[in-house]
Amino acid sequence: MQIVIKTLFNWDTKKQEAKGTGIFGTVVAFAPENEEQGCKTLHRHIQIWVKEIYQKLRKELFSG
Repeated sequence: MQIVIKTLFNWDTKKQEAKGTGIFGTVVAFAPENEEQGCKTLHRHIQIWVKEIYQKLRKELFSG
């Protein structure tokens, strides 16, 4: 998971901030959550807040 966070999100784990643009854009924050399925296997969900998506969504919502 650390490789995904450092490489794909372009996240500095020591400073807890983005080092630049990752594959989704510039990550502002993220929240991982582990979940157990009925057959006792674990999987993870990650909610990601991305700077560029917010700006694009805001423009589309308020563009008349």
